[in-house]
Amino acid sequence: MSDEIDLAKYTKLFVAEAREYLRTLNKAMVEFESRPDDTDMVEVMFRACHTDKGMAGMMNLTPISETAHALEDLLNSVRERKIKPEGEVAELIYRCLDTLEEMITSVERAEELSEVPGLNDDLRDAARGGRRRKKKKGAAVKAVREKTLKTSPPAKRTVLFIRFSRRCSFPAARSFVILKEVARAATIHGTVPSEEEIDKEHVFEELSITLEPEKGFDETVRRIASMLDIDEIKVGEEGVPVDRWKRIVAAKPSAPQAVDLPAAQTIKVGMNKLDELLDDVSELVIARSRLVEKTTSHDDRELTDITSHIDKLTSEIQAKVLGIRMIQIESVMARFPRMIRDIAKNQGKEIEFTVDGGSIELDRTVIDKISDPIMHVLRNCVDHGIESKKERKKTKKRIRGHIRVVASKQQDHVLIEISDDGRGIDYDTIREKAVDAGLLTREQADDALARDLMELLFHPGFSTKKEVSQVSGRGVGLDVVRRAVEDLGGSVMISSSKGAGTTFSLWLPFTLAIIDAMLVSIADQTYAVPMGMIAESHRFQTSEVKTIRTREVVQLRGEVIPLIRMRSFFGIPEANDRSTLSALVVQSRERRAALAVDDLMAHQQIVVKSLDDHLRRVRGVSGGTILGSGRIALILDVDSILEA
Repeated sequence: MSDEIDLAKYTKLFVAEAREYLRTLNKAMVEFESRPDDTDMVEVMFRACHTDKGMAGMMNLTPISETAHALEDLLNSVRERKIKPEGEVAELIYRCLDTLEEMITSVERAEELSEVPGLNDDLRDAARGGRRRKKKKGAAVKAVREKTLKTSPPAKRTVLFIRFSRRCSFPAARSFVILKEVARAATIHGTVPSEEEIDKEHVFEELSITLEPEKGFDETVRRIASMLDIDEIKVGEEGVPVDRWKRIVAAKPSAPQAVDLPAAQTIKVGMNKLDELLDDVSELVIARSRLVEKTTSHDDRELTDITSHIDKLTSEIQAKVLGIRMIQIESVMARFPRMIRDIAKNQGKEIEFTVDGGSIELDRTVIDKISDPIMHVLRNCVDHGIESKKERKKTKKRIRGHIRVVASKQQDHVLIEISDDGRGIDYDTIREKAVDAGLLTREQADDALARDLMELLFHPGFSTKKEVSQVSGRGVGLDVVRRAVEDLGGSVMISSSKGAGTTFSLWLPFTLAIIDAMLVSIADQTYAVPMGMIAESHRFQTSEVKTIRTREVVQLRGEVIPLIRMRSFFGIPEANDRSTLSALVVQSRERRAALAVDDLMAHQQIVVKSLDDHLRRVRGVSGGTILGSGRIALILDVDSILEA
């Protein structure tokens, strides 16, 4: 079989698919370690490894295919309960997964592939329960076989006949996988169609392989029969009528799947194309706003109907494009169980990691940017939050620590809470570290409230760790976490109880692209307020404004609410001739206030545009948008306004 098949055009697809299966393997292995009696996890790992091996074989990536095949043998021994995946065996499996990840990265970078010396032999030895096979027979048997083939009279050859199903969209790729499998247990003499025709991706529904079977051939045929997209397999000798050949029954997963159901129609699209599509939709939304604005100034019924129809279609297209870009939070969390397991094992800790609400979706841009902040928080939960076994036993906690991630929908935001049941944050330690670092005087430290001390954890370089380890202590790098989250228009909070654990709360927007907003006027300038932050609008009489401890407040249905005059917030003189105040009652988590503006203008969907780096730190502003009139409106950052 030729090793020079050019399948480079499928490299990106292979890398993406292979990494997905590796994530599945890592996650399943971590879960299986905590639940060694869960045979379902072994099946998940075996199937993922088998698929990875097949894809690598299709791509002629022999080092990956061989390593995956050796791992598959080991997992098969685990599946048959011949060995247990613990101790050195578990570490060997993880080492193999790391090696496969490195190989896939090499494929992505178009670097030369090579097997890790000894790894495959170690995997095969472990699969046999640690018994080394006798190598001296291998070469001799191979030499005898080759000599026999050359000197013995030709024996009758076997033909393996395969018919693909009509659903098989890529018979050429499936054929290469099959040929790779057959070559392990037989000598191939020819194929119909030929390898050259297969390589040219000619359309065909049947594949015939002329071969001489070797040891393990029957098992190979059974594995091929269980593959997808195969309707029928027959095996027989050359010259014997086809109706006398042996028909191999495919071991399909279950009977219901044999029903002729319509195949799922899906395609893979690069995120750059979706980004370009979203940009076009954003411009379409702006153009729609301009059209609607112009239409209101013309008394033309037909123009109004056309505008209304375009308005509806634009909203539908916008919703569908944003929906396509949404990705489940679970896709981010899938990479962390292995990381937590490795750090915990290195530090001699036992940790259980759970995720709730992983099905909640966020925009792809948000997902991409929160991965590193979440990873940093989790690493520090393991390193600094969870105590050692000895400490937990002393405080009568269960030996195994627990780190939990909970995602939930909150108005137009998603709340991701990362909590541990560890030692919590010691405020006295923070006070001492703050004094030592010169951040606070002794008097300031003694008088500081808990929320002020928590704020110090976000100071660059601040740490409560006594020693430096490979994993940074809680505090180091939290300024980076906050910056990353705030750049997305979100916020970070910490709550902790000494001896009971710590919780990080990350508030994140669903999407950064298009949002519903209320347009308001402040000193002849138009601003946009995200609708998700607005509880209601109200008009107050100036006589209703009271002062409590130097802060202006208003009363709404018996509730006393702080009043924030937006003119004063931006340093603009107040208009003294007003008898009423137009206000938006906004709410962010537990905080609530009334924002006094000059006028409430309209509700509108806006396209969020990021600000220049020099403007990103302007308090009270999170972004900008282009209105239908072509004017620019700044988007108010309600969180920072409420903190004022």
